[in-house]
Amino acid sequence: MDNNFWLRLHGASTHFPIVLFAISVLFDSLGIFLPDKSKRSGLRSAGFFCALIALLASIVAVTSGLVISGGKIWGSGTLLRHHQFVWPALALTFGLVSWRVLLRDQIGKSGFAIYLGGMTVSSALIFVAAYFGGELALNGNTSSLAAAIAVPRPANDSKQIAAGRHLFLMNCAHCHGDDATGDEGPDLHGLHKTDARLNAIIRNGIKGEMPRFEKKFNEEDVAALIAYLKSLRT
Repeated sequence: MDNNFWLRLHGASTHFPIVLFAISVLFDSLGIFLPDKSKRSGLRSAGFFCALIALLASIVAVTSGLVISGGKIWGSGTLLRHHQFVWPALALTFGLVSWRVLLRDQIGKSGFAIYLGGMTVSSALIFVAAYFGGELALNGNTSSLAAAIAVPRPANDSKQIAAGRHLFLMNCAHCHGDDATGDEGPDLHGLHKTDARLNAIIRNGIKGEMPRFEKKFNEEDVAALIAYLKSLRT
């Protein structure tokens, strides 16, 4: 699966939490004021299941987001602002929904008021996070989005491949061999990994097997290395 798949999955999956958490808060709030006990219970059940589905969709959204950002938890610029609202919202909703799953109908009035207040705050945080996510998406086009989230989308031209080979020979050949067929490290021909996965491995390394290059290589360096590794597939 290439980076475009993860970009599309992230874009699609983020809409569910944004809408469903807000609907959940709306249903639960309306349920407070209805005099009819059965209708009040029905709205609360609807609110509960909306929150549960939204939380599950959030897991997909967060997972795909981490893949396309190369595992960046914070990032910088607009991505950082996006994450500064995403992570508190996710932590808060996970805690509140889990609490409600455990208690279900046993939750008291004061407990439900705390839950509803927390979900209202979380929904507001998600809307702000969505705003910054929209800034990423609208700040040009798909390619600028990829650049903003620091996942290089290498163009496999000869100059970039040559630059990548030079970096490889200077930094990687002592383990993988000058022709990348392997030595202490594995053969790198015919890799079937996404650009995002290669990005994460190069930046973060593999514990006990490969050092981290996050501080040594900039985004252009990583993109060039990925271009070179992809050229080895043919």
